[in-house]
Amino acid sequence: MAAIARLEAKFSTTKPLGITGPLDILQAISVTIDSGPMLVTVATGVSAQAVRFFGAQGITTATAVLISSDQTITVTYNGGNQAITLTANGFHLLSNTSITAIAITNNSGSTANISLWLCGA
Repeated sequence: MAAIARLEAKFSTTKPLGITGPLDILQAISVTIDSGPMLVTVATGVSAQAVRFFGAQGITTATAVLISSDQTITVTYNGGNQAITLTANGFHLLSNTSITAIAITNNSGSTANISLWLCGA
């Protein structure tokens, strides 16, 4: 059954002379499956742990991804060799994309509690 995933982003800055923004972005995409939010824990010292949501959760391609972590981690998308740092309490929001694999490395010194929300087909 088809569903609509609604992703919103808002960005503004506060400076001594006032507020700039906000920049509001809204994306609505059609999806067939919604998997989340999910909690994934990754022990410190673990390298390239695959997030096992493809196949088992019915998703073959994620078209929208929200990932956040309470520890600084690195995330690799689609089996690439370029990891992207996700700073503790930050997030990655990907919309209208094509993600088929996610791997996480945690060298923070503590177990990372990672929240994931995936939509796709």
